[in-house]
Amino acid sequence: MRVLFISGFPFPNGTKSNLFNLRAACALADEVQIEVLTYRSWRPGRRLYTREIVNGIRVHYFSVPHHPSPGNRFFLWNLRIVERVILFAIRRLLTNFDLIHSVSLVPNGILGGWISRRFGIPHVSQLIGSDVVSWLPLVHKYEKHLRIERLVDGIGCNSHATLEEYRRRVSEPNESRVIYRGVSLTEFDCTSVIHKPTVDFLYLGGMPKYVSIETGNNTKGGISVMQAWKMFESELLQHNVRLHFGGPIADLDRFDLWQRSLTSRDSVVFLGHVAAEQLPSLYAQMDVVLVPSLQEGLPNVAVEASACGKCVIGSNVGGIPEIVRNNLTGLLVPPGDVIALGNAMVKLAKDPGLMSQLGSAARRHVVENFDCRNFARKYIEFYQSVLSNEGHL
Repeated sequence: MRVLFISGFPFPNGTKSNLFNLRAACALADEVQIEVLTYRSWRPGRRLYTREIVNGIRVHYFSVPHHPSPGNRFFLWNLRIVERVILFAIRRLLTNFDLIHSVSLVPNGILGGWISRRFGIPHVSQLIGSDVVSWLPLVHKYEKHLRIERLVDGIGCNSHATLEEYRRRVSEPNESRVIYRGVSLTEFDCTSVIHKPTVDFLYLGGMPKYVSIETGNNTKGGISVMQAWKMFESELLQHNVRLHFGGPIADLDRFDLWQRSLTSRDSVVFLGHVAAEQLPSLYAQMDVVLVPSLQEGLPNVAVEASACGKCVIGSNVGGIPEIVRNNLTGLLVPPGDVIALGNAMVKLAKDPGLMSQLGSAARRHVVENFDCRNFARKYIEFYQSVLSNEGHL
């Protein structure tokens, strides 16, 4: 079976974003022949088309005039241009694939759907959460010209919450399955106890700039963390709690002003961006990981931290409750409820035994349900089901 994998992907000499898609492609490449198609906006010095072998996988890189953003009124035009660039460069190659696998329904699922319908190739789209919650509503205005559910033959979802949201938003749900991306149980395994004088809380969502999302800079809950910390600072300091704050921050002035307003600035450690290869050792030093998102699919941080035997405080939103089971593998709080978040932080700070108990249960839960070795096998089974329904087997 030959599969065309359309997704965001790490670019040569670029950032290491989309590392999870690289891992997914490598996992699938052990079972099927796979090639990757990815694109980004053109800049001076960037070639329009290149291809390389990455971890044994052929990757086709495209630079396009403008990256199609669902919030832009020229979204469909920009995406059509991407399609034309791809067709011009590798049209003959596209006839050689048995199936297309797109990661993110918007925009990659639309692009994959156009290509699949043009060449008569079945198409599976992998939903990640934000594409359904944030981007799908923005493209409904094109419904006369664009019926997304007719551009896909199968839907794979990273969580049950994402699948339910997709079915709620489309009129003709496709064949669909929940397939967890999972986590490496050997890479993320730091369950040994580290004795130290502090109780360390970790937050990695930052305050990224989301212009087209209603929750904006607080989408990952960074502002909620700041507010909860300031409100409960005296109680947390009594128990020697430190907050490690990481991730992209679009409003550094706001963060600096908040940190200067604290009683103890030294109790907050600013991490900035944390590279993926540093995460296992970072989790090992932590006691509690905060995932207080306002919108979410199934966050990798929650899965990775749980795999490391760390207690997670998460919002009761999206797929988070699938990994964080309240009072069993972690604590859940209502999204945006600063007081509930602060109370949960204080509760764990006061009770190291509870932290340890929940963390151990979290590790067992991940071992049973989120082993990344199952990802490729389950997608291959899904491919075969879709191909069979389409009459290609």
